[in-house]
Amino acid sequence: MCFEYHQDGRHVKKITVGSAAYEFEYCERAEGDMIAKSHAADKSCRLLAKIKYPDKSEDTFSYMRTPGAERRILLENFSSETVKTNANRMTQKNAAGAESWVEWCESTGIIMADSGGKYSVGNDRLDSEHPRANPNAATPSYITLQYAPEKGGNRELFHYNWMKLEEIKGGAGGIFRYVKMAAKGTNYLNDRRVEKLRPGSSLNSSPQWDLQKLCHYDQFGRIIRSVDSAGAITEWKYFTDSQELEKKTENGRLVYLKTLKDNGDSEETEWRKGSVEKSIHLAAKNATVKISEENGLRHLRYYKDNQLISSKTEEIK
Repeated sequence: MCFEYHQDGRHVKKITVGSAAYEFEYCERAEGDMIAKSHAADKSCRLLAKIKYPDKSEDTFSYMRTPGAERRILLENFSSETVKTNANRMTQKNAAGAESWVEWCESTGIIMADSGGKYSVGNDRLDSEHPRANPNAATPSYITLQYAPEKGGNRELFHYNWMKLEEIKGGAGGIFRYVKMAAKGTNYLNDRRVEKLRPGSSLNSSPQWDLQKLCHYDQFGRIIRSVDSAGAITEWKYFTDSQELEKKTENGRLVYLKTLKDNGDSEETEWRKGSVEKSIHLAAKNATVKISEENGLRHLRYYKDNQLISSKTEEIK
């Protein structure tokens, strides 16, 4: 249940979920007063000021406008340019006094920083402050988002290039490039190649990539074969005229099999190094039995309507 009211110049919204009640309090801020308005046509904007939780604790919110703040824009080749802009900041304070904040560009709404680190963004279609902005394009030629934690650590990266149909992701495991299928049809945008940035190589200076996986698909967009960096081959087979639905092999060794019976029951088995995982689904009862065998032990779990009902472990004799 939800209802709203005005009291003492405050706008309050109350939402009740079962016996729990949440209260959201908003304040009015005129243009130029603390924070810029969100839409040029508005004379003022309504800002969240307080949240009251069912346990009576509260989070409060305050706002600040910072003219001439520095913002880092990533270019297509992963170099960057720094521009001066006006920034808006929202600070959240909880009942224990802990504070967190987020800062964004006033004119574009693009995030710039938060209490954990700084963001670098590239989007030549929606970012009017981009050095080579192209607001008339149907789509941006690329989108890049990079996050640098304030206390160091691994930078998180996401980059998508519409012209090359490639996606780049970076994190704790390294930086990976996913080259997509360009042909229109069922395989469109499936991963064709997966590559990893070579150690010592730089994204913005002739990057070198090492192949991690090469993928092949059938006419229905289903993967049928992949080859990894060590040359290991994984193959999938799909069936429509028998009870076998899917079969997966690695270098000729069966590692996964899925079957389906006429009554809707299904069975999946996965063979791993030193273990076997089996799942049996009974359609009429909407029940599933999961069996795993490892290190001389068999673990059984019974689910009904996706809820765990019982489990036990026994020795394999």
